[in-house]
Amino acid sequence: MYSAIDMLVVGRFASAADLSGVSTGSQILQTITKLIVSFVMGITVNIGQLLGAGKSEKIGKTIGSGILLFIRCKELPFTLRKKDFHWDRHAAGRIVRVGFPIALQDFLVSMSFIIILVILAIVF
Repeated sequence: MYSAIDMLVVGRFASAADLSGVSTGSQILQTITKLIVSFVMGITVNIGQLLGAGKSEKIGKTIGSGILLFIRCKELPFTLRKKDFHWDRHAAGRIVRVGFPIALQDFLVSMSFIIILVILAIVF
């Protein structure tokens, strides 16, 4: 749905090659977005587990490790200290363990769509 409007407009006013470019670019953008979102889901799950276990003091380390991986935060509803911004192998491992299966699944689905687009471009 990211580029549905783009595809409608380009499809109405431009050539088939232009539409193909928008479609291919959309698939690449979705693949990158899904990979990032999947790892952020890993961070979210770990924060929930830490809150549920009553270990709120470890949330900063998880967030700090997550920021080093992908994200940027402004104001947060919990304490995030400067000392939390360091590599915590354990927190990063939990993020990757949860996020990797989701990222892999989304990546494979997105790649299959790109492969289908390539096949269709060759055939037609």
